[in-house]
Amino acid sequence: MTYAVRNTLFIGAFWALIVAGGFFFVYGHQDDQLVIARRDNTLKRQRLMDLLTLDRDRSALAEQLSGLEDFRQARDGTLAAKESPGETFDYLLRELSRNNSRLEVNFTLKSQDSFLSLARRTYEIKGSGSFNDFYQLLCLLEEGPVFYDIHQMEMSAVGEGVKGGGRGDVTFTLSFNGYNRAEGPAITTISASSIKPPQIADLVNGRVPAANRGSFVKSWQGRGEVETPSVVKKEPPRNTEGLPEIDSSTKVLAIMPGAAVLKDHAGRTVRLRAGDRVWGGTLETINAQQGKLSFSMQDENGGATRLVIPSGSN
Repeated sequence: MTYAVRNTLFIGAFWALIVAGGFFFVYGHQDDQLVIARRDNTLKRQRLMDLLTLDRDRSALAEQLSGLEDFRQARDGTLAAKESPGETFDYLLRELSRNNSRLEVNFTLKSQDSFLSLARRTYEIKGSGSFNDFYQLLCLLEEGPVFYDIHQMEMSAVGEGVKGGGRGDVTFTLSFNGYNRAEGPAITTISASSIKPPQIADLVNGRVPAANRGSFVKSWQGRGEVETPSVVKKEPPRNTEGLPEIDSSTKVLAIMPGAAVLKDHAGRTVRLRAGDRVWGGTLETINAQQGKLSFSMQDENGGATRLVIPSGSN
C-alpha cells in the first residue's frame, strides 16, 4: 500500500468518524435531550396547576376561617350563652330601638326543652306597626348576629280607617326558636349595629334602588300641572356570581393547550378553559401557538364585542 493511499484512507476514516458522531448527536443525544425537556415541561405544568389549586384552596380556607372568626366573635349567627327570656327580649328591644322602630310588641315564652347539647326555647312575638319596622325585625332575626329559627309567621294589613292604624301598618305574629350553648357569648355583649338590611324596593325585580331613585319635580305645561320624574341614573351591574373580571389590563401568566392562567382585574389568579364564563362574556378560543386569548364580551348597549389579550401583556 502506497503512502498516498494510506493517507487517503486515514483521512476518509477520520471524516467518517466525524459524520457518524454528528448523526449520533442529532438523532440520538439531541432526541434524548428533547424528550427530557418535554418531560420537565410537563412536570412544571403539573406543578403550576397544583400550585394554582393550592392557592384556590387557601383562599377558600381563608374565607371559611373569616366566617368562623365572625361566628366566634358573635358577629354572624352565633348561639348565645344561657340567658333568661327577659334578656332575649331586652336584646330584641335594644336592637329595634337602635333602628328607631315604633313597633308595639308582646313577647311570650311558649316552651322550653333541650336539643342535643343545646337549650332550646320557643318564643312568640305579637305586635303591630309599620311594615318597614316589621321588616327590620325580620332581618334582625334572620340575619342578625344571634341565630334564630323562624318557623311560623302571620301578617295582615291594617286599614287606614281602623283605630290606631295608618298607611302601611300591619299586625303580625312570629313564632321562632332560640338556642343557647354554655360556651357561647353573653347576649348582653352582642350588638347588631353592623347589620344593614337591604332596602325593600331593591329586592323587587325591575325597581330602581332607593339610593338612585330621584324625586318627582313639577313643571307647568300648557294649562295643567304635570308631574314628570327626574332622570334616574342607571346603576352599573354587579358581579354577584364572583366570575373573573377580564379587561384589556388583564395580565396573562401562562397559556397551555386547552387552558390559560391569568390574573383578573380584582387581582385573583384564575385558570380558564375555552367556553368558561367570565364577568360580561365568555372565553371563546385559546391559541397556544400565537399566545392569544379571545373573549366574547357584552358592551353597555347589549351588543357583542371581541377582546383579544396576548400572552405576556401588561
